[in-house]
Amino acid sequence: MKVLFATPPCQGLSSVGKNKVQKHFEVDRRNFLILEVFDFIDKLDLDYVLIENVPRFLKMYFPYEGKLLLLSDILKSRYGERFDMSFDVLNARNYGISQSRPRAIIKLWKKNLSWKNPDIEPEIPLSEAIGYLPSLKNGERSNIKWHYVPKIRSGIAEALAHTATGRSAMQNEVYYPKKENGDRISGFHNTYKRMSWDEPAPARTTYSGSVSSHNNVHPGRLMKDGTYSDARVLSLLETFIVSSISPDIVFPEKTSDTFIRTIIGEAIPPKMLEKICYPSGGDEFGK
Repeated sequence: MKVLFATPPCQGLSSVGKNKVQKHFEVDRRNFLILEVFDFIDKLDLDYVLIENVPRFLKMYFPYEGKLLLLSDILKSRYGERFDMSFDVLNARNYGISQSRPRAIIKLWKKNLSWKNPDIEPEIPLSEAIGYLPSLKNGERSNIKWHYVPKIRSGIAEALAHTATGRSAMQNEVYYPKKENGDRISGFHNTYKRMSWDEPAPARTTYSGSVSSHNNVHPGRLMKDGTYSDARVLSLLETFIVSSISPDIVFPEKTSDTFIRTIIGEAIPPKMLEKICYPSGGDEFGK
């Protein structure tokens, strides 16, 4: 069995597409890497091809034979007689992963084979996924492997302590994020925002280690004094859990936490990929 996995970058491409000229695509060669996948499909006798990317990848237009076409149209035209195909947006939250992570999934398989999508599974809320782990104070390091968090400015931590589960500190009238000079910080409604216990985590991006980025703050627990615990981002352990990564993973020595968070933000959750490749849970690809 021969399988090709392709995850080309999509920088510089436009979802508007048809009002762009060819020159737009020539600025960055990375925009053409998806087209280089065709060389592998042409030269190798592949049984299955999986192309994975961000959801808007399916709406982008690519230069092909003097035209700008959707990738689905290019693939159908070029390989429609050889492969069956599907073009879907699948979300990790539907496949046993406590994270909302939609991905564009393009599948090609030989006409004599089959490749179904995995069955939808019940969502796993954060309360079930990470609720058993102990709280962490600002900058605290526990005795549990990977369960520690970076320290943030005390003023930001105070604002988050007065922010309820599922809400943003930007909405607070008194305890709101401030600059070091005391001025109110401006930003989007989903920055400095706590997650919700009753939902999967929002998508873990390359900036998951920053409370000022989107939807990154731990849900927190209401305490007796009226404030909320865990004024922090998810620990690396919690990030591993909601990304279906084993806490026993080993990284090269001196690998920074920032780099680990970056590669997690760039990757598809491994359990999601496993479910796509082995949708029935067995050891036979595509079934």
